[in-house]
Amino acid sequence: ILRVTGVQTCALPISAEDTRRREEDTQWARERKAYANMDKIYAELAELGAGDYDQKTAAKRQGLETRLTAAKTVVEQLERRGANMRAEL
Repeated sequence: ILRVTGVQTCALPISAEDTRRREEDTQWARERKAYANMDKIYAELAELGAGDYDQKTAAKRQGLETRLTAAKTVVEQLERRGANMRAEL
């Protein structure tokens, strides 16, 4: 009696070109998400406007500015990585 215990799948080779393309697509998606995050933070800061703030609003602005600094750092890192990837082509 022959029993089947599973399904064998075919292991196709993955070309270096396919791997590079996936890495580029992932990189592009990360950059796009980072820019969108910065845009969101800028919009929130603009909503607060300029002028005198109560303590709660001042704390919110400070938090947004901290998030913006972190987001800019992420964007810079992603841009450098993307530039390095493109230079390797």
